Amino acid sequence: MTRILTLFALLTGICHEGWGQPTIVAVVNSASFQSGLPAGGALATVFVSGLTGLQPGTYVAPTSQPLPHTLGGVSVAVNDDYAPLLAVVVPTDPTASVQINCQVPLSANASHYYIDLSGPVYVGYLSVGSAVQSLGDVPGGVPEQWGGFFAQANGFAAALHVSDSSLVTAQNPARPGESIIAYADDFFMTWPPPPIEVSRLRQA
Repeated sequence: MTRILTLFALLTGICHEGWGQPTIVAVVNSASFQSGLPAGGALATVFVSGLTGLQPGTYVAPTSQPLPHTLGGVSVAVNDDYAPLLAVVVPTDPTASVQINCQVPLSANASHYYIDLSGPVYVGYLSVGSAVQSLGDVPGGVPEQWGGFFAQANGFAAALHVSDSSLVTAQNPARPGESIIAYADDFFMTWPPPPIEVSRLRQA
């Protein structure tokens, strides 16, 4: 269900840039679209222009398998660690950016630190194919602005009734005292991460 809800953010729009040298146009929180790379384990959306040789379409990771590291001919890495991919949109318009939803590798938290009161700064780089961007150039939000709730197309939070897993809507609202499940992203960072397999682009 979480992967399906992620598409609410994925399909909200496509950024437009000139076609040419691969360029990372923007990196945002998948839920709130706040600029900056979320903490490791959270979901990010990356817009990339100038990627060639891709077949237009919407590619969604299978729900019955672990998230893949390549989808629609695209892969994403943070400091050489592959990011699990949830979905990729390759537009038919060659001047539009490819949109990628991914999970930030937990290893990114190891190089996360704070300076002054300006918020988090990520040391290292993000790469999509031959497009590389320093994460020091990607501004993070100040702590009180971290995180966001996934939303439905009408702008309401994506939430479910615990009793029957039905979607909370204006016609089927949450009741006082009722428990609901709301889907959100990047409200806190944990380090060290739980033991997981790390897939790297290259070994030191």
